[in-house]
Amino acid sequence: MYRVSVKQSAVQSNDAVADIVEEQGAVLEFQSRTEAETLARRLSHSGDHVGIQKVAPQDPEDVDGYLISSPKRYTSEPKESTVTGLTFDVGPNQYGELGEALVCGSYGLSPGIQYYLYNELEGIEEETHRLRGTDDAQLPDDIRADVSWSPDCVVRVRSRADWRIVEQYFCEIKTGDASFERNQVRGMKAVARGYGVLKIRVVIDALPDEYTVRITEVHSE
Repeated sequence: MYRVSVKQSAVQSNDAVADIVEEQGAVLEFQSRTEAETLARRLSHSGDHVGIQKVAPQDPEDVDGYLISSPKRYTSEPKESTVTGLTFDVGPNQYGELGEALVCGSYGLSPGIQYYLYNELEGIEEETHRLRGTDDAQLPDDIRADVSWSPDCVVRVRSRADWRIVEQYFCEIKTGDASFERNQVRGMKAVARGYGVLKIRVVIDALPDEYTVRITEVHSE
């Protein structure tokens, strides 16, 4: 058993860590340090970077390590790397955009969302309706001024017979363990009084911690 004490630096810097502490308490138990580090990486995808630190020898707390807020992430300038090219850490916003691209990217609405709408919601049939998704998700004029939430995408359900919009679903998309913020939830509930709203969590195994770009300028001659 590997026990980890969650420090306030991690709670204050990462909302996903705060959610876990609220649910499970400030001491987490794992089968190994490797398992604890895997969770730390997942949590780092949702906010500021956190990591596992070995417990101080003089600390009387009955734990094996700490979950702490980790040092700077290189998201806007390259870091040292053995790989040829420019290497950066992946930032939380990039993880979020990865999930959004999988759900409602330029290629169109994902098969998973289409399956859910056609098979889980009443009144939407593939034979009589067609789905279109876009990240240009402006809220309707009648509620826009009263709602601070900005949806990530909107799915429009159209009648195949006359192409009329019969329903709209405004979507909030989170990747990994990222939290739905309180003001987002309030906004979603307000919109749901008159329109469809979907909360979508995209779970991706082995999200990358870093990436490297290789750039070559092309000259005319």
